[in-house]
Amino acid sequence: MKIVKFEDYKYNKSDNENEAERIKNPDNMVDFLNYMKAEEDEYGILLERYVRDLTQNIKDDNELFQEYNSKIRDYLNVLSKAGKDKVAIKIIDIFIKTWESDIRKLAVAYEDRSRYMVADGKHQTAYRNIVKAREFYIKAYGKNDIRTIHARITAAHYIRSIATDDKANEMLKKIIDDCKEFFDSDSQEVPEIIRRIINAYGLFNREDDEVVRLKKLCYEKCCMIYGKEHRKSLEALLYISDFYSFGDSDKYLSKSLYVYEQCLANLGKKDPLTLRSKAQLARAYERNYEYKQALTMMNEIYETTFKIYGKSSDKALESLQSLAVCIKEAQSFPNNLINKKILYETLREEYDDELLVHEKENIDKMEANLGDYLLVKYQANNYKEMIEEALSSLKEDEARIYSWKGIIYNSLDEHDKAILNMEKCYEATVLEYGETNKRSIYILSQLGLFQQNADQWEKATESYKKGWLQANKVHGSDDNLTKLMYESYVLASRTRDLLK
Repeated sequence: MKIVKFEDYKYNKSDNENEAERIKNPDNMVDFLNYMKAEEDEYGILLERYVRDLTQNIKDDNELFQEYNSKIRDYLNVLSKAGKDKVAIKIIDIFIKTWESDIRKLAVAYEDRSRYMVADGKHQTAYRNIVKAREFYIKAYGKNDIRTIHARITAAHYIRSIATDDKANEMLKKIIDDCKEFFDSDSQEVPEIIRRIINAYGLFNREDDEVVRLKKLCYEKCCMIYGKEHRKSLEALLYISDFYSFGDSDKYLSKSLYVYEQCLANLGKKDPLTLRSKAQLARAYERNYEYKQALTMMNEIYETTFKIYGKSSDKALESLQSLAVCIKEAQSFPNNLINKKILYETLREEYDDELLVHEKENIDKMEANLGDYLLVKYQANNYKEMIEEALSSLKEDEARIYSWKGIIYNSLDEHDKAILNMEKCYEATVLEYGETNKRSIYILSQLGLFQQNADQWEKATESYKKGWLQANKVHGSDDNLTKLMYESYVLASRTRDLLK
């Protein structure tokens, strides 16, 4: 079916003339949906009506499937970004009913459905959906087809949130075993599958031996397929160096320096991957208490992103926030050293020195860099003034800018400014999306956190309570955001009562 005037749906016209007009060109419908905001209830209603007409008028399932892949999935993503996952799921269900005897198309639909279920906080239902998709893929293509492998990895990823790490890791191990022959090939899909498996292991398993092995394998495969100097190979190398971020700080620094030098030589200083590697190197200097180098590099990253993307871009503001965090650490450096020494001496009363080697090494590193403190303090103060000026120059009256200002001021312990900007962010978000939208509720959680940081526990309690009631009203008690707001409310109220 093709449509001339999608506006007909808006006014619910149903006469024969309009019915005839609907079957021509979809471009006007596309323009109309692009003009609308997905946050509007009408957007989902019109899209659902359009989809129902599609399924009734297009008799060729392959043509309908092409329409689903080329257009409808994009609209579903837009709905999800607007927090309308339930509407997206309802529309997918129309296709599931239409394709009930075609397992290939059902596999795709259930895989999409699982993604929106996760976004809606329904992890158990999402897992059941991805298992259905996995079984359909297996029946259609076999257990080791690339589509099946993707679904199997997603199933392992989902089960981690509803069962145990052991169960998820067991599923991933089986996938890895089944992919051994595939991993030996020179298919360009190999690095992507390995990265997906690594991500499915989760943040808390990043130092697992198997994860480390997979990161190295990913790099080797990228080098084999693309060459060592290719962007994909350098990105895989960056993931390897990131492994050391929670472990050996010296190795973290040396590995990060090597990756940055490689990116700089092969991609240039303004390339996004070079900037990412430079940011990692700056964090490595920070981990080693070399604040002079860390601050200098972070400021350079900000200046570069400012020039490339603009001062109000997310990339520039993200780099400004990283600089703010480093400034706070650098300014508190002497006090942190004193506290570490006190803790070390206390621990020595209970433990042998052999068990405290790492603590002693950290203290030695801090003392070695103490001589630069006056310069670092001067440097940090100058950069802090620069940040203040940069934030003051941002005049855009929009939620995104207020949010960044709040986050950056909070990183600098400028609590009053952080709270003021997050309150403005909340007002702007409510004005655009409404109080019950997940964006608005999430901003309330940020506001509550900033109020906690300022020891404003009464206000934090009220912010969390308001967010919890709004989330529960619209999204239900089982929704992850509702649970987060309730747990934050309980913790804040108990702390408030203890401090009275």
